[in-house]
Amino acid sequence: MGYAVYVIADGASRPQIEAAGQSYRNALDDDLGGANQVKPCLRSWAKGKEGNTLTSQEDAESGAWIRANHQAQVAATKHLVGAKDPSFLVKLDA
Repeated sequence: MGYAVYVIADGASRPQIEAAGQSYRNALDDDLGGANQVKPCLRSWAKGKEGNTLTSQEDAESGAWIRANHQAQVAATKHLVGAKDPSFLVKLDA
């Protein structure tokens, strides 16, 4: 798949966490145009976050990541009613 999504949500049930993770993944893939776009977009965002200069392509990928990540969090959080401070971690496969 290229990446894994981890949901951290204190007070959420396992079914809520599983639903939120799938929702996050679906929204991210849809917004970025597929799972194969997650890796380059996340890497470009991380490169910029570290203060490195981005190429125009990397800048576009970074912006796409920011928008898609926000939309994915909004979609997934709907499944986490009652959870405290939910967060999402995306880990790229090696």
